[in-house]
Amino acid sequence: MSSCSSDHTSPKKRRGNGDGSSMIPNRRLKIIVLTLHLFLAFFTQLQLLLLAYAQENLDSQACNNEQLSENNGECTNTHPTLKSKQTQSMTLRQLQTHYQCQTSNSSVPRPLPTPQHWQTLRTIYRSLGGTTVEHDETNTPEDFIPPTRSGQTTDGKGRGIFAAKDIRKGERTYGGKKNFAFFSTGNEFRNYVDEVANQLSNDAACDIMMWAWVQPLMGDDYETLIVVVLDNNSLMNDGGEELANTGCLEEEMSEYECGMFDEYALRDIREGEEILCDYDRFEHRSLWKEFGL
Repeated sequence: MSSCSSDHTSPKKRRGNGDGSSMIPNRRLKIIVLTLHLFLAFFTQLQLLLLAYAQENLDSQACNNEQLSENNGECTNTHPTLKSKQTQSMTLRQLQTHYQCQTSNSSVPRPLPTPQHWQTLRTIYRSLGGTTVEHDETNTPEDFIPPTRSGQTTDGKGRGIFAAKDIRKGERTYGGKKNFAFFSTGNEFRNYVDEVANQLSNDAACDIMMWAWVQPLMGDDYETLIVVVLDNNSLMNDGGEELANTGCLEEEMSEYECGMFDEYALRDIREGEEILCDYDRFEHRSLWKEFGL
Protein backbone atom coordinates (compact mmCIF):
# COMPACT_ATOMS: atom_id res chain seq x y z
CA MET A 1 0.00 0.00 0.00
CA SER A 2 1.34 3.35 -0.96
CA SER A 3 1.84 5.77 1.87
CA CYS A 4 0.81 8.63 -0.41
CA SER A 5 -2.76 7.51 -0.42
CA SER A 6 -2.95 6.78 3.27
CA ASP A 7 -5.47 8.63 5.42
CA HIS A 8 -3.14 8.45 8.37
CA THR A 9 -1.25 11.61 9.41
CA SER A 10 1.98 11.35 11.33
CA PRO A 11 2.12 12.85 14.81
CA LYS A 12 4.87 15.22 13.62
CA LYS A 13 2.65 16.75 10.99
CA ARG A 14 -0.28 17.11 13.35
CA ARG A 15 1.60 18.64 16.26
CA GLY A 16 0.30 22.03 17.20
CA ASN A 17 -2.10 22.22 14.20
CA GLY A 18 -4.59 19.54 14.95
CA ASP A 19 -5.79 18.42 11.54
CA GLY A 20 -4.70 21.76 9.89
CA SER A 21 -8.22 23.05 9.43
CA SER A 22 -7.86 25.81 12.10
CA MET A 23 -5.50 27.79 9.79
CA ILE A 24 -8.02 28.11 6.96
CA PRO A 25 -10.46 30.62 8.55
CA ASN A 26 -7.57 32.88 9.64
CA ARG A 27 -6.15 33.01 6.13
CA ARG A 28 -9.54 33.66 4.60
CA LEU A 29 -10.20 36.45 7.11
CA LYS A 30 -6.89 38.15 6.30
CA ILE A 31 -7.59 37.91 2.58
CA ILE A 32 -11.07 39.35 3.04
CA VAL A 33 -9.76 42.27 5.18
CA LEU A 34 -6.98 43.02 2.69
CA THR A 35 -9.47 42.93 -0.19
CA LEU A 36 -11.76 45.37 1.64
CA HIS A 37 -8.85 47.78 2.27
CA LEU A 38 -7.87 47.68 -1.41
CA PHE A 39 -11.47 48.21 -2.49
CA LEU A 40 -11.92 51.19 -0.15
CA ALA A 41 -8.68 52.79 -1.37
CA PHE A 42 -9.74 52.30 -4.99
CA PHE A 43 -13.22 53.70 -4.27
CA THR A 44 -11.74 56.78 -2.56
CA GLN A 45 -9.45 57.51 -5.53
CA LEU A 46 -12.36 57.03 -7.92
CA GLN A 47 -14.44 59.53 -5.96
CA LEU A 48 -11.65 62.12 -6.11
CA LEU A 49 -11.26 61.65 -9.86
CA LEU A 50 -15.01 61.97 -10.42
CA LEU A 51 -15.18 65.12 -8.28
CA ALA A 52 -12.29 66.72 -10.18
CA TYR A 53 -13.88 65.78 -13.51
CA ALA A 54 -17.24 67.17 -12.44
CA GLN A 55 -15.65 70.45 -11.25
CA GLU A 56 -13.77 70.89 -14.52
CA ASN A 57 -16.97 70.34 -16.49
CA LEU A 58 -18.80 72.87 -14.31
CA ASP A 59 -16.07 75.45 -14.86
CA SER A 60 -16.09 74.81 -18.59
CA GLN A 61 -19.88 75.04 -18.75
CA ALA A 62 -19.84 78.27 -16.78
CA CYS A 63 -17.39 79.81 -19.24
CA ASN A 64 -19.33 78.57 -22.26
CA ASN A 65 -22.56 79.96 -20.82
CA GLU A 66 -20.77 83.24 -20.07
CA GLN A 67 -21.45 82.94 -16.34
CA LEU A 68 -18.83 85.50 -15.48
CA SER A 69 -17.07 85.77 -12.16
CA GLU A 70 -16.82 88.92 -10.12
CA ASN A 71 -13.18 89.24 -11.19
CA ASN A 72 -13.65 92.11 -13.66
CA GLY A 73 -16.58 90.30 -15.24
CA GLU A 74 -14.29 87.72 -16.83
CA CYS A 75 -14.61 83.99 -16.97
CA THR A 76 -11.92 82.41 -14.82
CA ASN A 77 -10.70 78.82 -14.91
CA THR A 78 -7.70 77.89 -12.83
CA HIS A 79 -7.77 74.19 -13.64
CA PRO A 80 -4.95 72.93 -15.89
CA THR A 81 -5.88 72.28 -19.50
CA LEU A 82 -4.31 70.65 -22.50
CA LYS A 83 -4.26 73.92 -24.45
CA SER A 84 -0.53 74.47 -24.08
CA LYS A 85 0.24 71.05 -25.58
CA GLN A 86 -2.21 71.60 -28.41
CA THR A 87 -0.85 75.00 -29.42
CA GLN A 88 2.92 74.51 -29.31
CA SER A 89 3.34 74.25 -33.10
CA MET A 90 0.61 76.71 -34.11
CA THR A 91 1.21 79.84 -36.16
CA LEU A 92 -0.25 83.16 -35.03
CA ARG A 93 -3.21 82.75 -37.40
CA GLN A 94 -3.83 79.21 -36.13
CA LEU A 95 -3.70 80.44 -32.54
CA GLN A 96 -6.27 83.10 -33.36
CA THR A 97 -8.52 80.47 -34.92
CA HIS A 98 -7.99 78.13 -31.95
CA TYR A 99 -9.16 80.82 -29.53
CA GLN A 100 -11.98 81.89 -31.87
CA CYS A 101 -10.67 85.44 -32.23
CA GLN A 102 -12.26 85.90 -35.64
CA THR A 103 -15.74 85.06 -34.34
CA SER A 104 -15.90 88.13 -32.12
CA ASN A 105 -18.76 90.47 -33.00
CA SER A 106 -17.03 93.59 -34.26
CA SER A 107 -20.24 95.62 -33.89
CA VAL A 108 -20.11 95.18 -30.10
CA PRO A 109 -17.46 97.36 -28.44
CA ARG A 110 -14.86 95.32 -26.59
CA PRO A 111 -14.64 96.21 -22.90
CA LEU A 112 -11.91 98.54 -21.74
CA PRO A 113 -9.29 96.76 -19.60
CA THR A 114 -9.33 97.82 -15.96
CA PRO A 115 -6.20 98.49 -13.89
CA GLN A 116 -6.79 95.13 -12.17
CA HIS A 117 -6.92 93.39 -15.55
CA TRP A 118 -3.59 94.88 -16.58
CA GLN A 119 -2.10 93.88 -13.23
CA THR A 120 -3.30 90.30 -13.73
CA LEU A 121 -1.69 90.16 -17.17
CA ARG A 122 1.60 91.38 -15.69
CA THR A 123 1.36 88.87 -12.83
CA ILE A 124 0.84 85.99 -15.25
CA TYR A 125 3.84 87.17 -17.26
CA ARG A 126 6.07 87.21 -14.19
CA SER A 127 4.76 83.83 -13.00
CA LEU A 128 6.02 82.29 -16.24
CA GLY A 129 9.50 83.71 -15.67
CA GLY A 130 9.03 86.86 -17.74
CA THR A 131 11.76 89.43 -17.41
CA THR A 132 12.77 92.72 -18.98
CA VAL A 133 15.58 93.63 -21.36
CA GLU A 134 18.72 95.44 -20.35
CA HIS A 135 18.75 98.98 -21.65
CA ASP A 136 19.93 102.34 -20.38
CA GLU A 137 16.83 104.20 -19.33
CA THR A 138 16.18 107.80 -20.22
CA ASN A 139 15.19 110.31 -17.57
CA THR A 140 11.62 109.03 -17.30
CA PRO A 141 10.63 109.45 -13.62
CA GLU A 142 9.75 106.22 -11.81
CA ASP A 143 6.36 107.66 -10.85
CA PHE A 144 5.58 109.00 -14.34
CA ILE A 145 1.89 108.68 -15.26
CA PRO A 146 1.02 109.06 -18.97
CA PRO A 147 -1.33 112.03 -19.57
CA THR A 148 -3.81 109.75 -21.33
CA ARG A 149 -6.98 107.77 -20.67
CA SER A 150 -8.62 104.82 -22.40
CA GLY A 151 -11.96 105.06 -24.18
CA GLN A 152 -14.06 104.00 -27.15
CA THR A 153 -13.50 105.74 -30.48
CA THR A 154 -16.35 107.25 -32.47
CA ASP A 155 -15.01 106.35 -35.92
CA GLY A 156 -15.34 102.56 -35.72
CA LYS A 157 -11.80 101.68 -34.64
CA GLY A 158 -13.01 100.40 -31.28
CA ARG A 159 -10.89 101.06 -28.22
CA GLY A 160 -8.24 103.77 -28.11
CA ILE A 161 -6.43 106.19 -25.82
CA PHE A 162 -7.10 109.90 -25.55
CA ALA A 163 -5.41 112.96 -24.09
CA ALA A 164 -6.47 113.41 -20.47
CA LYS A 165 -5.38 117.06 -20.66
CA ASP A 166 -3.92 119.50 -23.12
CA ILE A 167 -0.47 118.20 -24.15
CA ARG A 168 2.16 120.50 -25.59
CA LYS A 169 4.45 119.53 -28.42
CA GLY A 170 7.54 117.76 -27.06
CA GLU A 171 5.82 116.70 -23.83
CA ARG A 172 6.33 113.07 -22.84
CA THR A 173 3.25 110.95 -23.51
CA TYR A 174 4.75 107.60 -22.46
CA GLY A 175 7.98 106.42 -20.89
CA GLY A 176 9.83 103.45 -19.43
CA LYS A 177 9.64 99.72 -19.96
CA LYS A 178 8.28 98.46 -16.64
CA ASN A 179 5.02 97.29 -18.23
CA PHE A 180 6.60 95.72 -21.31
CA ALA A 181 6.57 91.95 -21.84
CA PHE A 182 9.32 90.42 -23.99
CA PHE A 183 9.44 86.96 -25.60
CA SER A 184 12.58 85.56 -27.20
CA THR A 185 10.98 82.36 -28.59
CA GLY A 186 7.69 81.44 -30.18
CA ASN A 187 6.90 78.92 -27.44
CA GLU A 188 7.41 81.51 -24.71
CA PHE A 189 4.76 83.64 -26.41
CA ARG A 190 2.43 80.66 -27.00
CA ASN A 191 2.71 79.64 -23.34
CA TYR A 192 1.79 83.15 -22.23
CA VAL A 193 -1.21 83.28 -24.56
CA ASP A 194 -2.36 79.86 -23.29
CA GLU A 195 -2.01 80.87 -19.65
CA VAL A 196 -3.93 84.12 -20.22
CA ALA A 197 -6.73 82.05 -21.77
CA ASN A 198 -6.63 79.59 -18.86
CA GLN A 199 -6.72 82.20 -16.11
CA LEU A 200 -8.83 84.89 -17.78
CA SER A 201 -10.62 84.20 -21.05
CA ASN A 202 -10.20 83.52 -24.75
CA ASP A 203 -10.97 87.18 -25.44
CA ALA A 204 -8.06 88.20 -23.21
CA ALA A 205 -5.77 85.83 -25.13
CA CYS A 206 -7.00 87.31 -28.41
CA ASP A 207 -6.19 90.79 -27.12
CA ILE A 208 -2.59 89.74 -26.39
CA MET A 209 -2.18 88.45 -29.95
CA MET A 210 -3.71 91.63 -31.35
CA TRP A 211 -1.46 93.93 -29.29
CA ALA A 212 1.81 92.01 -29.83
CA TRP A 213 4.40 92.92 -32.45
CA VAL A 214 7.90 91.80 -33.43
CA GLN A 215 10.66 94.38 -33.14
CA PRO A 216 14.38 94.04 -33.91
CA LEU A 217 17.28 95.72 -32.11
CA MET A 218 15.70 95.61 -28.68
CA GLY A 219 17.75 96.35 -25.57
CA ASP A 220 21.50 96.45 -25.17
CA ASP A 221 21.86 93.07 -26.92
CA TYR A 222 19.94 94.29 -29.99
CA GLU A 223 17.70 91.23 -30.02
CA THR A 224 14.68 90.57 -32.19
CA LEU A 225 11.83 90.03 -29.75
CA ILE A 226 8.08 89.65 -29.56
CA VAL A 227 6.81 92.63 -27.55
CA VAL A 228 3.55 93.43 -25.76
CA VAL A 229 2.80 96.47 -23.61
CA LEU A 230 0.66 95.43 -20.64
CA ASP A 231 -1.05 98.74 -19.98
CA ASN A 232 -3.36 101.19 -21.74
CA ASN A 233 -0.71 102.10 -24.30
CA SER A 234 -1.59 98.85 -26.11
CA LEU A 235 -4.92 100.44 -27.03
CA MET A 236 -3.20 103.11 -29.12
CA ASN A 237 -4.35 103.03 -32.74
CA ASP A 238 -2.36 103.56 -35.93
CA GLY A 239 -2.46 107.01 -37.47
CA GLY A 240 0.22 106.42 -40.06
CA GLU A 241 2.91 108.96 -40.79
CA GLU A 242 0.41 111.73 -41.54
CA LEU A 243 -1.94 111.46 -38.53
CA ALA A 244 0.44 110.22 -35.82
CA ASN A 245 0.67 112.74 -33.00
CA THR A 246 3.04 110.84 -30.71
CA GLY A 247 6.44 109.30 -31.31
CA CYS A 248 9.99 110.60 -31.53
CA LEU A 249 10.75 114.22 -32.41
CA GLU A 250 13.48 113.34 -34.89
CA GLU A 251 14.16 116.90 -35.92
CA GLU A 252 14.75 117.99 -32.32
CA MET A 253 16.32 114.99 -30.58
CA SER A 254 18.52 112.05 -31.49
CA GLU A 255 17.16 108.49 -31.40
CA TYR A 256 19.07 107.92 -28.17
CA GLU A 257 17.62 111.06 -26.59
CA CYS A 258 14.15 109.98 -27.64
CA GLY A 259 14.60 106.62 -25.96
CA MET A 260 13.70 103.12 -27.06
CA PHE A 261 10.61 103.07 -24.83
CA ASP A 262 9.65 106.74 -24.71
CA GLU A 263 7.15 108.74 -26.74
CA TYR A 264 6.60 112.47 -27.11
CA ALA A 265 3.86 114.68 -28.53
CA LEU A 266 4.74 115.50 -32.13
CA ARG A 267 2.45 118.55 -32.01
CA ASP A 268 0.09 120.20 -29.58
CA ILE A 269 -2.72 117.78 -28.63
CA ARG A 270 -6.01 118.96 -27.16
CA GLU A 271 -7.69 117.26 -24.22
CA GLY A 272 -9.99 114.46 -25.48
CA GLU A 273 -8.13 114.10 -28.79
CA GLU A 274 -7.18 110.53 -29.71
CA ILE A 275 -3.50 109.67 -29.34
CA LEU A 276 -2.16 107.98 -32.49
CA CYS A 277 1.23 106.57 -33.45
CA ASP A 278 2.79 105.28 -36.66
CA TYR A 279 2.86 101.46 -36.54
CA ASP A 280 5.35 101.30 -39.40
CA ARG A 281 8.02 102.82 -37.17
CA PHE A 282 8.28 99.67 -35.05
CA GLU A 283 6.14 96.85 -36.43
CA HIS A 284 7.80 94.20 -38.64
CA ARG A 285 5.14 91.65 -39.58
CA SER A 286 7.46 89.54 -41.72
CA LEU A 287 9.56 88.72 -38.65
CA TRP A 288 6.83 86.60 -37.05
CA LYS A 289 8.04 83.70 -39.19
CA GLU A 290 11.39 83.76 -37.37
CA PHE A 291 9.48 82.64 -34.27
CA GLY A 292 7.49 79.93 -36.07
CA LEU A 293 4.41 82.12 -35.78
